[in-house]
Amino acid sequence: DPNLANWLKIKLKEENFIPDEGCRKSIYNLVTNVVFENFVILMVLGNTISMATNYYQMPEEGIEILKYLNWYFSFIFNLEMILKLIALKGAYF
Repeated sequence: DPNLANWLKIKLKEENFIPDEGCRKSIYNLVTNVVFENFVILMVLGNTISMATNYYQMPEEGIEILKYLNWYFSFIFNLEMILKLIALKGAYF
């Protein structure tokens, strides 16, 4: 909802969570970008599908692929968390 996004931006600005300049502002612009959010949603869907594909007596190759996918998704989600913590500080929680 665009109205909710605008309201949130105003509230964050009032609370001085939106940075004015520097590296933190670049990270803020990244993590509040619709493309970034859609990418994260796509990663959540991919992670859900990869977790749902595990089954009893799965071949060793499949288990290995799921292990690497799990590492990949864990890296992406941790990177998202770190970037949002840097950009949003206390507003992230």
